[in-house]
Amino acid sequence: MENDTVERSGNLIIAIIFVAVMSAVSLLAVVITLNALGNSYDNYAGNVTETVAVINETGFTNSTGYTLAYTSIDRTSTPVLTALFNRTSGLAVGLGNATVSSVGVVTNATAVTYNNLSISYTYVHDITNATTTNIGIYSMRNNVIDMIANFFDLMPTVGTILAVVLLIAVIVLLVLYVKRMKDSGTDNKGVAFTG
Repeated sequence: MENDTVERSGNLIIAIIFVAVMSAVSLLAVVITLNALGNSYDNYAGNVTETVAVINETGFTNSTGYTLAYTSIDRTSTPVLTALFNRTSGLAVGLGNATVSSVGVVTNATAVTYNNLSISYTYVHDITNATTTNIGIYSMRNNVIDMIANFFDLMPTVGTILAVVLLIAVIVLLVLYVKRMKDSGTDNKGVAFTG
């Protein structure tokens, strides 16, 4: 009778541990699958880009250089100057008086420097992950990740409690196993085998 109770308790603990591990693995599989779907769609659809025009950004040209504001936006490239105006005089400045590097730094191309310019330019913005399908896929993935993060942010002790319960469950399982082994060893002591 006592061995049946021990065995049922051991089976219950094993079932709880199994469910917890399978839940964690399933959640991880969902996140990995959503990420893979997003990457697959990127590869299928190819890169999606848009050309963005910026009009009259205030800057300057000198040998040190002025860094265009677009460089703070992720996944951008290929700046091209389209117009320059001297804000002090209101006169147009020839595009040959300035150059722009591939990383968006405007410098003077002649000995003349301009301390107060309106700079107009275009740049290319890679919006591959902003396509409609990817927005849905990445939103689902981010929601799952946010849910997990919020769970542990809002209840930081839950993770610790679960770890302690798991540790106690493992210790109880070991004690029950040792007790069962000890009980089965004493039951066989008085048995004599005859040939």
